[in-house]
Amino acid sequence: MKTIIFLLLATTSTQASAFSSPSLLLPESPTSPRHRHVLPIALPRDRSARYRPSSSAAGSTHQQVDVHVGNKMASTSTSSATKLPTLGLLTFDLDDTLFPIGPVLADANEAMISAILALGYQSVTNADVLAATKTIRNELSEIGTPITYTDLRTKAIQVELERALERLGGNPEAVHSSVSERVFDTWLTARHESAERNLYPGAMEMFETVKAAYPNAVIGAVTNGRGDPLDMRQTLRPYFDFTISGEDEDVFPHRKPAAGIYQATLAKHNSLAGYDIIAEENKCWIHVGDDLANDVGASAACGALAIWYNAEVEGGTRDGSTPFYSTASAEEIERRKKMAHEAEKLVSRQISSLEELPGAIEETLRYCIDV
Repeated sequence: MKTIIFLLLATTSTQASAFSSPSLLLPESPTSPRHRHVLPIALPRDRSARYRPSSSAAGSTHQQVDVHVGNKMASTSTSSATKLPTLGLLTFDLDDTLFPIGPVLADANEAMISAILALGYQSVTNADVLAATKTIRNELSEIGTPITYTDLRTKAIQVELERALERLGGNPEAVHSSVSERVFDTWLTARHESAERNLYPGAMEMFETVKAAYPNAVIGAVTNGRGDPLDMRQTLRPYFDFTISGEDEDVFPHRKPAAGIYQATLAKHNSLAGYDIIAEENKCWIHVGDDLANDVGASAACGALAIWYNAEVEGGTRDGSTPFYSTASAEEIERRKKMAHEAEKLVSRQISSLEELPGAIEETLRYCIDV
């Protein structure tokens, strides 16, 4: 049986105007698809410094590496004649990993409100929609009913449109669902456009470097929401082979940090590449993300070597804290904080910028040792 041992390295987004006949039905609403339909051994870390080969090993063709496995010490030899593992699968989280989610959501929300105002619903604000999402989610949570982020936002928009029409003296039941669906599509389009404008520095250069170094690697996105690099045609689309969303029919409701979304990721890779990435000799899967619980801990539990993108970003969720846009309950937030703490020991490599990723991948592969 193949066991992958990796050395753990350092730890590392008005008042209502005159009633002007708001639109109630959009018969020409587009038909865009709103619903896209082996545990690694954790080795104790030296928190004081990142692992580096000893200086005496420089230029040497043979190196002895000691690692802890449980309570035992195992020595593993590597030599220049040994074929190092190569990258078979590289997956990325999106929000706060490839772009900051704060400004992206701000742009998308602005486009959403502009679309609502253009339809004549002059009293709806983004704060109203956010409050509605929290109310809907809390009500559904009480009865144990999951909901996708798409449905949650669309329902919140629908609720606020109905309330706005009622305030204007109209019949709230007259608001057709196609109106809220059109508004959501506007929001989603603006989200992708803003993400392209707000890619982190060095993102494009990083992908060029990785593609050149590992031309046969499959690259995918793993996200709980609706961001999709395949819809980012001016930037990321050429570099990605697939996207797995927590809203996919074969995933929902098993989104991060559940194993289901990563199991779907592995199945997608295996169908594209024609081999089992976990079982294949000399092939490794690396996942890159900013969230300790969702990205590091959850992917590592499914067989990935996890690289933690740990950069200070306003509104980020790296430590399990609550982002400004979150609708999560207090219990869920506390649970995520505990998971984040536990996931720290599963970090294979830590980076603070995307420019560092090619080197981090190379170093992670170098110490992905078959025994």
